[in-house]
Amino acid sequence: MQLGALFRERPEQFTEISTPANFFTAAIANASYIKERFVVGYAMGNTKFRGLQLQAELRWEDTYFGTREFQAPHRRRCARRAL
Repeated sequence: MQLGALFRERPEQFTEISTPANFFTAAIANASYIKERFVVGYAMGNTKFRGLQLQAELRWEDTYFGTREFQAPHRRRCARRAL
């Protein structure tokens, strides 16, 4: 609240740093494409047998990540190709 009041009362104390060149660099020239997908599975089992209750859970998840930028291959893949 105080910063806004100060800006209204004394705008000369603030400096404008945004320019068309800054906008172009931030929003257009360095635009990146990232796509991420999560695959998740979950299972749970529960049973009761003569007063004994058993419960088991299993969770699996994987992430797929894609970008249009260069990505160096993983070391294991490089080692397999070299063999």
